Amino acid sequence: MWLKLNLEGMKINIQIRNYEKSDKDKWDMQYCKVDFSFIFRNIINYKNSSEILFSCEIEELKDKLDDLLNDRITKEFELEFIEPDFMFLFSPETSINKEDKTNYIILEPYLEWKVKLWNDGLTSNYFSTTLDVDNIKVLRCYLSLIMGTVTTDDKEVIKYMNKGIIIE
Repeated sequence: MWLKLNLEGMKINIQIRNYEKSDKDKWDMQYCKVDFSFIFRNIINYKNSSEILFSCEIEELKDKLDDLLNDRITKEFELEFIEPDFMFLFSPETSINKEDKTNYIILEPYLEWKVKLWNDGLTSNYFSTTLDVDNIKVLRCYLSLIMGTVTTDDKEVIKYMNKGIIIE
């Protein structure tokens, strides 16, 4: 299954394979193969295919996305993984008070996805893209599908498949 997002011109294609429910006794042998590309016009064209996520890390990411979408995260935090390719910055819903304290602005939660760059080894360079609430829901749905907690018969999955966001 592929996830295909278009985030204001940043085209993300990602496929996670070989997921199996994590086992605390062999978690460090449960690598998932991740094929991905991030393309932004003729500026960014970054692709890779490697075992960069463990099954337990996919589960943790999905759980944190649930927490973000259900207001269980109260302050920003970063989620990093053993393999350093991806890092996620979780930003919860925030209220900005104006001077009179009766008017305020609510900023929806968002997720910043940082992609670290390799060039004959890991570099200190990266680029990032931001997912709004709708795209966070799509990513959570995709991870749920990969994990087998939902199937292709699920109403939300069908909606994203019909839109060409999740592809078999």
